[in-house]
Amino acid sequence: ISARQTSAAASPPTAFISPVFDGEETSYFEWLGAGSVEVREVAGAMHESERRESPLTLIRFGFDREHLYLRLDGARPLNEVLAEAGDIWLQFLQPAGVRKRLRDFPAVAVGTIVECGIAFDDLGVAPGAPVSFFIAVTGPDGAEIERHPAHGPIELAVPDESFVARHWTA
Repeated sequence: ISARQTSAAASPPTAFISPVFDGEETSYFEWLGAGSVEVREVAGAMHESERRESPLTLIRFGFDREHLYLRLDGARPLNEVLAEAGDIWLQFLQPAGVRKRLRDFPAVAVGTIVECGIAFDDLGVAPGAPVSFFIAVTGPDGAEIERHPAHGPIELAVPDESFVARHWTA
């Protein structure tokens, strides 16, 4: 696992989103209520010549009442990155033991960016339940080569009836 790390905190989702899965930046507003975590390098124990650039630069995550949505941005088109080797996984801590490969999601688009969604029912979680996960990047041999965020998982609660009222703004 690399010595990369993400920023100290993720900004949480502030509104429901309903993205179009096309693998491209369709509209500025498409992911406007989503939370985000920036992926950036920090100094680590690895020797400079061993360091490789992360394929990811930004993780966005959001939801509507039924689905968790994820968007991954890269320094270069992610369809090229994934064609070369390896995979990207969602490794859940809550619900415990759930691991999903992005390319196996029923709702996924891989282009310049990756956009995908999974039903909260498929994760076995109900409104108000906690969800926490990492994004894991694996190499061609299936071994994990990096994990984001490195400091701790992305954490959120499945939206309940009061989510909209708590985040309402004029």
